[in-house]
Amino acid sequence: MTEHDEPLEVYKRATSATLRALAENEELDVTFGKGAAGVRGNNIHVPLPNLGCSEEELNALRGVGDEFALKLRYHDETVHRRNVPRAGPAQEMFEWVEDARVASIGSLRMEGVAKNLEASLEAVCKQAAFDTVTAETEAPLSVAVGLIVRQRLTGRELPPSAENVVRFWRDFVEERAGEHIEALSDFVQDQKEFARGCRSILQDLGFGADLDDQPEYNDSDQEVESMEDAADPEAEY
Repeated sequence: MTEHDEPLEVYKRATSATLRALAENEELDVTFGKGAAGVRGNNIHVPLPNLGCSEEELNALRGVGDEFALKLRYHDETVHRRNVPRAGPAQEMFEWVEDARVASIGSLRMEGVAKNLEASLEAVCKQAAFDTVTAETEAPLSVAVGLIVRQRLTGRELPPSAENVVRFWRDFVEERAGEHIEALSDFVQDQKEFARGCRSILQDLGFGADLDDQPEYNDSDQEVESMEDAADPEAEY
């Protein structure tokens, strides 16, 4: 091991321990290396930081891993598939709002995780050039709604590039969907009810035609969902 390898090994060990704790899964396989971050089955892949990277860049990388670990623990893909619109801006909006729910759970529990997730969000928004948006027509409503929900659930200010999208839509969204957005905080730990609330927001904002019929749940759903999840161990996020 060289002197340059040692900090990376420390980073790997610390990150692996953190992600297993966040996912509440001691058997979680955490790998590091080239390629995009992602989850497949029981594996989280995280890119390695470049030597000499800034603290903000390092926090953003940590945030990517934190988000995946939180999603493994708190996101039920079967419930998600039953509720998410099939395509288009409505689907994108639903995805961003669900991501806000998962991120808020980690942010409210751990300050370090909150900072990592904010750094990761800022990196995502910059990559999408949201920091250069100068007009409403350049700011996607679907993203803005998810960011507004995220801010409401966490009580934290958005990073600059995210706020630059929201500023064009905040009044519009809060006027039409503010009541349902406020109500989401009661269901952060209940993905089914949260999804229903998200669908109400979509209707408030004129996306009702993009929604399928509201799924019905019964007492046997939990067993069915567990069987479906077990049959798909290679599911990706």
